[in-house]
Amino acid sequence: METKNKILLLIGGLLIVLSTLSFSPQPKGAEVLVNLDIPKPSDVYLDRLSPISDIVTEEQDKVNLCVFNKLFGDRVVNYKISQQELNDLYVLSAKNFFGDSIKNKYEDLDRFLVDAIMEITGDDIHQLTEEEKESLQKTFYTIAWKLNN
Repeated sequence: METKNKILLLIGGLLIVLSTLSFSPQPKGAEVLVNLDIPKPSDVYLDRLSPISDIVTEEQDKVNLCVFNKLFGDRVVNYKISQQELNDLYVLSAKNFFGDSIKNKYEDLDRFLVDAIMEITGDDIHQLTEEEKESLQKTFYTIAWKLNN
């Protein structure tokens, strides 16, 4: 019986010590800063995609779209997909990321994004080339950059 009490006392002592050494959580209400490290796009891309910052007006939506497009841009160069698969993937990813939070909220957003992609890929369904994927990456990065600056 005495050994059992010593073990329980030791475990209790360890729990007390560990609880005092643990890191405190971030205080509620504190803002979390996200460094997206988006390089400044070329003027060609900025001129073509600058309307995005006028279409999306709410700050939280700008931040969310910025993050979404940055992450999509990071990944698009690694995909081996067709133009149609890219469109489907972008729409499905956006639906999963945003839910219904921006659905029908910004009148011209859907058309703007479709046009930005189609300007690079065209209307014909085909396997995306490396050049197209790099241009798409620059497009998504520019959209993210414009929404963040």
